[in-house]
Amino acid sequence: MKHVKVSPYVKSLSMVSATKLVHLTEAFSQPWFLFSAPNNYQLVLFLLEVFNNIIQYQFDG
Repeated sequence: MKHVKVSPYVKSLSMVSATKLVHLTEAFSQPWFLFSAPNNYQLVLFLLEVFNNIIQYQFDG
């Protein structure tokens, strides 16, 4: 499976998109989900990478 990383190119997020990303992170971080399959932890890592890329590449400060 090939992953395309678009998060460095995201210029802004709507409130709905940001909220959905946070909810996905909360859901994927639940112990029952993390331990239900051997590779589920990777979903949390992918979401953390998205947040990191948005902060790193789009920070205007």
